[in-house]
Amino acid sequence: MHFFSSRPAPQSRIESAVSGSSTLPDDEFIRIFSSYGGLPSSLTENKEMLNMLLPILRDDVTMADNYHPTFSEPEIDTDITVCYGRGDSIYSGENLELWQKCTTGSFSSIAFDGDHFYFNIPDNKEKLCEYINRTLLG
Repeated sequence: MHFFSSRPAPQSRIESAVSGSSTLPDDEFIRIFSSYGGLPSSLTENKEMLNMLLPILRDDVTMADNYHPTFSEPEIDTDITVCYGRGDSIYSGENLELWQKCTTGSFSSIAFDGDHFYFNIPDNKEKLCEYINRTLLG
């Protein structure tokens, strides 16, 4: 089983609101991610934590910007679930059918109330963990 979150299918051509931001200066990069709820002020005010996190976030955006596979047959041989926030301005479930084309297994999706970081909402976090545990443990 594979779980994906807050991201269009890899073969999708949907432009992300954060596309290209990996090369921005730190303050602009931080501003963009903060506007989506991904960097709370408690984190942006902690320079040590921020210095550890920024390279990871930049690598994530760079990978998303540069990974656009083309394939005619599914490349995943297991079930997949895509999770996303209904109010996400980066990805809110567009073109879900493209995820189905990625796998020979079954496909499902779960929409949560909230934005790109829907899993930071305690109720959503609990529901997501319950779903993952139930799915993996049978």
